[in-house]
Amino acid sequence: MALLQKLAKAESVKMLCGMRVAFGTGTTNPRRVSVEVVPGAREPGPDDQVLLGLHYYATVLSRYPKDSSVTYKFASDLRWMVDKIVEEGLWPGSDLRKYAGVADELELAGPGEPSGQTVEAAVIRPLLGDDLELAMEIPRELPETDLMLSVVAVLQTILGRLDDAGAELFDRALRILRRSLDEGADYAAPGAARNLANRALREAGGTAA
Repeated sequence: MALLQKLAKAESVKMLCGMRVAFGTGTTNPRRVSVEVVPGAREPGPDDQVLLGLHYYATVLSRYPKDSSVTYKFASDLRWMVDKIVEEGLWPGSDLRKYAGVADELELAGPGEPSGQTVEAAVIRPLLGDDLELAMEIPRELPETDLMLSVVAVLQTILGRLDDAGAELFDRALRILRRSLDEGADYAAPGAARNLANRALREAGGTAA
């Protein structure tokens, strides 16, 4: 059973919203990626979707600690892409692929079009806890470069679902997350991704149910 199906049936957690990130088969360039936002117990609001994007970025970044030259390079490349997006700013209609410098490497496809590997992720709240966190399943065979590109695809897709106020919240929250990283936050420490994402939304003025 896939992750989102398990969470929808689970009694120990509440799923706010989730997503399926599907990749095209083979090694074609540009890589075809689709992102489908999946409702939880109710239709996700703008704040829920912004938090989903923040958690996805922070969680992927947390896979790349600084103590290895290989993972440090992955982290540096991913942060560079998202930093470029933040520098340009987010508003409805923004081409984040262009801002991140991956317009020639990443093609956004419609939900269900790519038939390759799929990442599933969801923002959840444990019934016995207050902190929102991300549950995520990543195929072992998925190249890290594809996973990194998917961050841009996720941010672009979520932005496309937001109105002006939602886009402004997304912009503020990503800037706050970037500031935390610039100030030396240990993004790979246990629980760091959760804390960075939740703090960014909260300080940006957003709330998630």
